[in-house]
Amino acid sequence: MTFLFVFLFRYTRFVVHFITGVFLYRPAVSEKPLFTHRDVAVVIPTVAPHTEEFLRCCETVLQNHPQALLISTVGPGLQSEAVEVIRAQGFEARYPNTRFEVLSGAQANKRRQVMLATDRLDAANTPITICVDDHVYWSPNFLASLLPAFDDPKVALVGTNKKVVRSTSGGLWASFTNFIACLYLCRHNFQIRSEPYLDGGVFVISGRTAAYRTEIFHAPSFRQAYTNEMFLFGRLGPLNPDDDNAITRWVLKNGWKIRVQYTDECRIVTPLGEPHKFYGQVLRWTRTTFRSNCTSLRTPHTWVHFPWSVYAVYFSGMINFALFWDPLLVWTLMRTTLYTTALSSDSDGLSKSQLITFMIVWILASKLVKIAPHFVEHPFDIFWLPAYYGWAYWHSFVKLWCALTFFDHGWTGRNLAQVEEQSGAHDAN
Repeated sequence: MTFLFVFLFRYTRFVVHFITGVFLYRPAVSEKPLFTHRDVAVVIPTVAPHTEEFLRCCETVLQNHPQALLISTVGPGLQSEAVEVIRAQGFEARYPNTRFEVLSGAQANKRRQVMLATDRLDAANTPITICVDDHVYWSPNFLASLLPAFDDPKVALVGTNKKVVRSTSGGLWASFTNFIACLYLCRHNFQIRSEPYLDGGVFVISGRTAAYRTEIFHAPSFRQAYTNEMFLFGRLGPLNPDDDNAITRWVLKNGWKIRVQYTDECRIVTPLGEPHKFYGQVLRWTRTTFRSNCTSLRTPHTWVHFPWSVYAVYFSGMINFALFWDPLLVWTLMRTTLYTTALSSDSDGLSKSQLITFMIVWILASKLVKIAPHFVEHPFDIFWLPAYYGWAYWHSFVKLWCALTFFDHGWTGRNLAQVEEQSGAHDAN
């Protein structure tokens, strides 16, 4: 009985999400969508307008011809730098139908940079706002594929298909780190297209590129929740990270729906997995899980409207420690009647060794389902599969550490205080 409980608790959500994500998911499609590229404003918060990634990001966004592009940066130094970059590339002359604006705030804070930009938008003129990280690249048909999701007037947030640029340069360790980053987003793709199907709940729509109804940024309750989010019963904060989680929670709590456009045209591509940054990012993302999921579970609205997600998303996300669950499955199996009455050999029916082998194969094979699309595109990465299993179990220690240090809400992976100092933001104050 114990084995059956452990097995069902661990794998019911996996089986259900496999069915919903692989067989039942359908993107929104419309021959005449309600909105077009002229209804879209794009916001790019950045603290690095001098990089090639930022330039490529702007170029791919502009190829979709949004009505407005707002770049929100920090301090007079970075603002001047961003203006010079825009002019040097001749963006305004090449894309005359797009309005450009470069804004500057006093803090290297993504939430406040986004709000600074969205304050400049009129929901009637640009009813759709898309927030884009400054190192994300779109396809030329990105908007055409994304916008049909907003034909449903109840949809306020739309997620996208995400892919990491696979890089094997920089040595073996850098290649492995990039490989793990690829799998992070591949897993997230699987989760967000399978999770909302039963009750509409979802852990988070990634802020790398996400589309919103502009009106939500103007709602007073959203502005308060987004820019002044506290945690640990109001004792710590305001938060700078967890911004996409905060928006996802607010959208669900306020009765809006979420859709995911998992199509080839709606795929964003991004570099990720540089060793000197990636492990700090992993710590930040993992701590977010504990902060955000606990916040969701403290809200009665979550229990009433998203009962499946309470189990399959919020609780499971916090207690999914592979290093502990997988041995527990094997240990409890060895105490079942099925195992104790099995023969030592396979002469008549299943033997003890075969039962254990089947259990281990199931455990390892189930870990491949979410990441299978990566190996379809990069078959030679199967070389890294044993190392991936090692990472999956090692990550349990990381997760445990993050559970104990969830109160650390720094933007690990980037020195934002240094950005503010170098950009002249403190001097401007």
